[in-house]
Amino acid sequence: MGESVRRTDQRSRQQISDARYHSGSCPPAGRERKRGAKTQELGRSRGGLTTKIHMLCDGLGRPLRFKLIAGQRHDNLTAKALLEGFKAEAVLADRAYDNNDLRKTIADMNAEAVIPSTRSRKVPIPHDETIYKLRNLIEIDQS
Repeated sequence: MGESVRRTDQRSRQQISDARYHSGSCPPAGRERKRGAKTQELGRSRGGLTTKIHMLCDGLGRPLRFKLIAGQRHDNLTAKALLEGFKAEAVLADRAYDNNDLRKTIADMNAEAVIPSTRSRKVPIPHDETIYKLRNLIEIDQS
């Protein structure tokens, strides 16, 4: 038989690589030594390294304080640190910040918590929807 003809029970001698697989396309998860400072607030996810920005702003949307956290950390862990030392009439946040501990912190500030309840809360806590619509000042870039 000729060199280019092969029998059905044999594999081809030519190696064909799978073009869809690239061994370096994901972040190193332990196979290489991690370098740099550990306080960079970079979080690991399936998409790579991520960071979240949490910001406290005034009624006009001007930033007063912000904090960077790793992407995999929960939002509730940062909210109390941002509110420390500030006085406000109302605190607006999305439903990711809905927990009893944060609501108590806001009540201790003599402020109103304008936070929608999570769907898992058995007894939903009402909030002022007209004030809640002002939250877009921080969510949407006004430039």
